[in-house]
Amino acid sequence: MGGKRWATKVLGVAVSLGIGQPEAYPPDLLLKARTPPLLLDESDETTVAAYRDHSGYQWAGFKIDDEWLRFRFELVASFGDEPNPLERINKHIKMFSGMSGDIAQPYIDQAAWLDPDGDGHFVPFAEIRNGKEIIRIEDVQIEGNRVSIGFPHYDSRIEAVMEDGALRGTWTKRRGANNIAEVEFQSFQPPRSGCPVQNVPSKELLGRTLDGRWSATFSESGRAVAEFRSISPGGFADPIVLGTFLTPTGDYRHLAGLAEWTETGWAMRLSTFDGAHAFLFKATLQPNGSLRGDFWSGNWWHETWTAERDDDATLPDAMQETAWRGDADLDELVFKGIDGNPRSVAHMLSILEASGGRATILLVFGSWCPNCADATEYLVELQQRYHARGLRVLGLAFELTGDIERDAKQVRIHQAHHGANWPVLIAGLSDKAKASQALPVLDKIRSYPTAVFMNSDRESVGVWTGFSGPATGEANAELRRRWEALIESLLDDE
Repeated sequence: MGGKRWATKVLGVAVSLGIGQPEAYPPDLLLKARTPPLLLDESDETTVAAYRDHSGYQWAGFKIDDEWLRFRFELVASFGDEPNPLERINKHIKMFSGMSGDIAQPYIDQAAWLDPDGDGHFVPFAEIRNGKEIIRIEDVQIEGNRVSIGFPHYDSRIEAVMEDGALRGTWTKRRGANNIAEVEFQSFQPPRSGCPVQNVPSKELLGRTLDGRWSATFSESGRAVAEFRSISPGGFADPIVLGTFLTPTGDYRHLAGLAEWTETGWAMRLSTFDGAHAFLFKATLQPNGSLRGDFWSGNWWHETWTAERDDDATLPDAMQETAWRGDADLDELVFKGIDGNPRSVAHMLSILEASGGRATILLVFGSWCPNCADATEYLVELQQRYHARGLRVLGLAFELTGDIERDAKQVRIHQAHHGANWPVLIAGLSDKAKASQALPVLDKIRSYPTAVFMNSDRESVGVWTGFSGPATGEANAELRRRWEALIESLLDDE
């Protein structure tokens, strides 16, 4: 079996970001533990049915404001040339990975820690699932009863210890030069029995009410457009809900969770976790058909939101939000590169032009920003398609600390993680007011990311504010159509 790598699930924990205490859950929630919501493709019935035979679930959570935000991940060990790696595992914890959302629970074969023969010849990795999104994490370390799961491209990490069959620890996330958020982490066993909720109205009626497009308003963040889709797994199981929020600055990425019938009507919880952000949305369906709820981002942000059904809800045109100011001199925009040496934007454009560049996308971004990560992934794709015809990218990074060595390190990690090979200048701090001062060629920095499309005369032909990523469906498809049409026109004009 020379060179062949085997992989087997060896340890798993369904994790919740704690944003209700577990003991506060009513007995009917057990039904959700018996039928974990997981959607990998459009074969919803097959997907749901595959999870109905598993029991012995364990839950975990990050405790935030007395609520629990749940996502699911699995740890997997890849072995070398062993024909049957399962024979090398004496004790292991095994988990089904699933989606983020209200309920996430694995099953445990043995309440014991990984113990592979003692030679440690295995390579662990992890996968996080947010609805249909799968995020693979390579930075996983297991030592004794300790596990460390790192998200180096977001400067965040989960550190936990297995004690008495449960994981306990902390999720830490750098949010600024002197600001490191810490969120308590632990796992726990749910109850094992319960009964279904009685007199639940038709789940198909919920779908007709919930599914589609909504005009939303956040108490602090302003307008947004929400899109939801509910799926009934059958039986007494609560409907699964997938969705996202689109805003003028970007989207809240892949959200997933459950809707449940309560004494006051339908209520839903949607959540996601990607190492950078932990989002929880709660809402109840009002008698007038509107939605009213709360939004948490980690343990550092909370606001309320409302929404009304509106199939025609739209946001401002992303190409009309930010203006290019032609009176700024690109030679005067001097920032440090990731090697610490100062360079002007004009100098970097000259280098790109000398390499055959005929059109440039100036990407204003932050390595800490998931929407920027989505944009970077797309730009890598565009580079592969259009590089030979003359498309180039120059990144201007606005980072969290102001420490050039640390910020440059994070940018290098970000670029390597996404396979991005274009040059980047460290343009300043992520604070938008300071960023606007640092980059006077734009009237204002409204969003990370912002993309400036430039022709060979270094003139802007368009500025795109924000980014609608893969979770947004048609909005992402429309973005792709418009970006690629603009790139084609820039390259054809030369």
